[in-house]
Amino acid sequence: MEDMQEEEKLVRISWKEGIGDKHCRYCKEELKFAHATSGKDVYCLDGVHHQIVNLYHCPDPQCKGAKEYVNPSPRLDYSNRYYGADVFRFVAKAVLQFKLKTAQIHSMLRDKQVEISESTVREMVKDVLVLKSDAIDHKTAEIVTEQGQILLALDGQQPDNGTKSLWLFVDLLSNRVLHTQLLDKASYENIHKIIERIVDKYQVNLVGVVSDKQGNLVKCMETYYPEVPHQYCAWHFTNNIWKHLEMLDNRVHMAVKKQIKASILYTTPQEYNITVDVQGTKEPASKVFGPVKKDLKRLTKKRTVKFETLHGIVLCQELKEFCDGVEAILPDLPQGIQLTNILEREIQKFRKILKKVQEHMEQADEALTLFKTMYALLYETNQDPTQLEQQLAEHFDAVWELAQTYGMQAKREDLKSILPSSKHTIDIYYAEQVRLWDRYHEGLFQYQHFPHDVRTNVLIEQLFSREVCYIIGQKCKRRIGFVIETQGEYLLRILHATEEELEADILESFSKERLNRLRDELQEKISEKTSEWVNLSDLTTSIRYLKRTYGIVDTTTPFTQ
Repeated sequence: MEDMQEEEKLVRISWKEGIGDKHCRYCKEELKFAHATSGKDVYCLDGVHHQIVNLYHCPDPQCKGAKEYVNPSPRLDYSNRYYGADVFRFVAKAVLQFKLKTAQIHSMLRDKQVEISESTVREMVKDVLVLKSDAIDHKTAEIVTEQGQILLALDGQQPDNGTKSLWLFVDLLSNRVLHTQLLDKASYENIHKIIERIVDKYQVNLVGVVSDKQGNLVKCMETYYPEVPHQYCAWHFTNNIWKHLEMLDNRVHMAVKKQIKASILYTTPQEYNITVDVQGTKEPASKVFGPVKKDLKRLTKKRTVKFETLHGIVLCQELKEFCDGVEAILPDLPQGIQLTNILEREIQKFRKILKKVQEHMEQADEALTLFKTMYALLYETNQDPTQLEQQLAEHFDAVWELAQTYGMQAKREDLKSILPSSKHTIDIYYAEQVRLWDRYHEGLFQYQHFPHDVRTNVLIEQLFSREVCYIIGQKCKRRIGFVIETQGEYLLRILHATEEELEADILESFSKERLNRLRDELQEKISEKTSEWVNLSDLTTSIRYLKRTYGIVDTTTPFTQ
């Protein structure tokens, strides 16, 4: 009998040579053909095929193997479903390599004449996520176990209030996701248990930890791993300072932007006409000032570039250039007409607001210059870390002197944490910089004890951000929390995997038992989450009563959490 015999659309699958051991697992007799299945239709990319599978068993009627009917040869379908493995591979490629939405994949399959529902495609996508993330985990185990040590970065993500936080643990030496876990409470004891589980699972040494200096993580390291270097993330340190600097700049930006938007050059009504020459010719102001309005709108849309530029400073500089440019052409315009008068009046208003914010703008500019000096030192790679620490200590001593010069009365050791606010004066801003340095500096240079120079755990922040962007891209914006709690662990692995891993055959090393186990794990997460949702039917009586009595409730609105 041929390995795969096709008659029209009939496909008969026999035991393919070289696959599995064709001997009874009990008595070692060679397995013989027993009977064939009645067959089923399998929907493939090239049409519908009727699949019949030949089954084999032990020929000895006294052996247990006589009642076990097997055939390990690959089927047209996958996981005993009614769709072909080629359809599943098509879905996997669309999800993993092209990041397509379920609706897009469904439409593409229908274009290929595959009769399939969108809900079935959605279930296939879930299978893709669990199978690929499981394969990634196996690859990670091979890499990390051989490596023998890990440099651990960890952080948590809580998309909605009241939900569990998803914690991510990454090895910064191999750049692999080691572990993910949903936690109701990320206490230092719970974090310690997870770290121990990771070390035991991979049989590795913990050579260092990088974190954003959360209190639970600091306590965990001080309590359980006092000898392990704990690097405080340099990115989080600089970002904390930057957020205050942005607020310092915002008071400049908001004041100038407000004046620009109030200008008649920006808000000219469509029906307003002005004279444009000495003969009294009138034209719509919207037409005359149209190009000016475009320039002003461009100015108001200036954006801060993190760690590089501040939009308030840039706005002031470019508005000044705009005023200079307009004033340069005013002598060339007819005098005493509305066009010239409006321009002169509005430029005077712009000059006035620039003068009003001058002091604050100069303070923000000075602060930005100091920030860039600090940033360059913190990420310097050509100097000894001990020397860098000393230079930064001197830098922040100078910043403290500046804070006192601007009026700071508090003692350095008494400084308290403050939230970013545009209401803070420059002395408070500088004092907060110094406070952050005093709290962080002991952990900012632990990277010198690592196998590699690693100063941040920004990789985790990037992964969380990519995960949220992916979920929004799948049109799940309103269910971000739900998707993160149920599928976030799979998405983080897939979004961080290599292209080679994503392109690998989704059904490589496939087994029905493995897929069923992974499906059960995912379904358990979904069931746990959806069990909290309110059922509309449970509220029907009270809703109908309110509707009938007071007429204020729409009974068609689903009640979900």
